[in-house]
Amino acid sequence: MYVYIGSGNPFVGISAFDARNGNKLWSSAETVQSNSYCYSDGLVYAVTNKSVVAIDAQSGSTKWSFTTAYASISNPLVISDGIVYAATDRIYALDSKTGSKKWESINVTNFFSEGFAPPAVLNGLVLSDFRSRLYAFDAKTGTKK
Repeated sequence: MYVYIGSGNPFVGISAFDARNGNKLWSSAETVQSNSYCYSDGLVYAVTNKSVVAIDAQSGSTKWSFTTAYASISNPLVISDGIVYAATDRIYALDSKTGSKKWESINVTNFFSEGFAPPAVLNGLVLSDFRSRLYAFDAKTGTKK
């Protein structure tokens, strides 16, 4: 069992520790947003300044990186059925193993400092808020509902 910890604010280094004895196992070269990381199927997913990255949980090596068009990605990332969902000025759906883009939603803003709230996945839909308006997208295709 491992514990993943970031330190610093707002961008942090991420390290893995053995939960049994506290020994440091690795530190990633990636600098990620604090509290942006999550774990699934042997990978730690995190947000950098403009990218979503997948880090191997055993070794700390970066498996893939996906760069968005927008500089700010909402925390946290959401993983459901092998897809990583990330919110910026649009919602991105990324294959969790390869980082390839499955779909991206419409762009809802032209403002640099605003974008979708972190998404939720429920009953085959990706739900997110922008300026108090709820948006729903088909989780597999990205079609706006």
